[in-house]
Amino acid sequence: MTRFVALLLSFSICAPIGLAEKRPMSPIDMVEMPRLGDAALSYDGRYLLYEISSTNWAENEKVGRYQLLDVFTGEQLPAPNPEDETVDVRAAVWAPDRNAFLFLRRPSEDESVQVFQYDVDTQQRQQLTDLDHSVSSIFWGADPSRFYFIARAQKSKLVEDQIDADWLIEPYDTPRHREIWTYDLKTRTSEKLVAGEFSIRDAYAHGAQAIVFVKVPNHTLNASHHGEVVVYDLEADQYSVWTQNDYRESDPKLSPDGSMIAYIATVNETGDPYYEDKVFVQRRGQAAKRVMGDQAFEALDFAWDRAGTGLFILGNTGLRSDLYHYTLETGEVAKISNGAHRVTDWVYDPDIDTHLARIETSDSPGDFFFSSQNGAFERLTDVYVEWAKNFELPVQEAVQWSARDGSEIEGLLVFPIGYRDGQSYPLVTITH
Repeated sequence: MTRFVALLLSFSICAPIGLAEKRPMSPIDMVEMPRLGDAALSYDGRYLLYEISSTNWAENEKVGRYQLLDVFTGEQLPAPNPEDETVDVRAAVWAPDRNAFLFLRRPSEDESVQVFQYDVDTQQRQQLTDLDHSVSSIFWGADPSRFYFIARAQKSKLVEDQIDADWLIEPYDTPRHREIWTYDLKTRTSEKLVAGEFSIRDAYAHGAQAIVFVKVPNHTLNASHHGEVVVYDLEADQYSVWTQNDYRESDPKLSPDGSMIAYIATVNETGDPYYEDKVFVQRRGQAAKRVMGDQAFEALDFAWDRAGTGLFILGNTGLRSDLYHYTLETGEVAKISNGAHRVTDWVYDPDIDTHLARIETSDSPGDFFFSSQNGAFERLTDVYVEWAKNFELPVQEAVQWSARDGSEIEGLLVFPIGYRDGQSYPLVTITH
């Protein structure tokens, strides 16, 4: 078992001699530090869309803005950012057959979140959905003329009127159910697809054949522990329940041939609560198998490989997060990334066999990198290339020691700026 303890020595504002061109980060620098996230590659790997945050001091908030990069030329292209700097953009997904993507935003600050489309070639942005309730996620199937999304169930007009007139107060912790909808790009119409006296979590489309989702009794926090994985056959209009275990399954995915399902759950082999998230794989009607269950390893995310014979797993082992490949038949584990870093915001695209990830190190908050066919990761963005040249950053060291029960504990020792051997400094300990 690996435990994590961070040791932080107090900061000094004195820079080491000879590094006058650098300066320590100020509190304002920390607040204004841009952060990257929500990245996606286009269907052919040419365009990278990612979000970068900026600081809106007037509104006292961080606001996300899109950046669009031509990977082939390195050129930054126009992106569909709203004129209103208080309106966020998020959750972009590329079309499966063209240079266009969908994203979520509010048409205005007071309106519900809706789906928009942006065409890279024409640089045209248009709003697609116009529902009275907010959309929370978007996903494509194999059909490029149709996409799916999750939305909150709409209140009846009577209930809306009673709330507006202050005749009704909504009960606490009774959020409305989530439903799966579909949008037809040819007819420009939305249609409710999966709904009932239950709620939806973690849905995605398996090609053109099925939609996989977690069905929960309602959308309260505790209800997530009573969910089950359901596969909806679009052609046959039939539902099949794959799990009956009262686990808190998340992010379920069918194998490419549809014969197996994998998901993440925080339980051990017998189904008892466990302290680490693990990937489970099962065939329909059979018991689930816990992947890498005997290793001190927390599964953060996963994806099926192209052949369906193994899984790519993003795992945390303490200080570091790396990408692994697990072969189902043999149990062989191959480490794809390796280094003193944290791999995060990872996405695998089986169609172009490409990994996209943000990699954080001691001297970089994390640019985006990509890897094709399990090769070395190559840089895509350069937001933090000059970071270590502009700022005096603290030295960091990994340390390990043994607990009383023999368990290995791992920690991160962060030295103060301007640290000198032989000099005493206050010590701040942060346990996790």
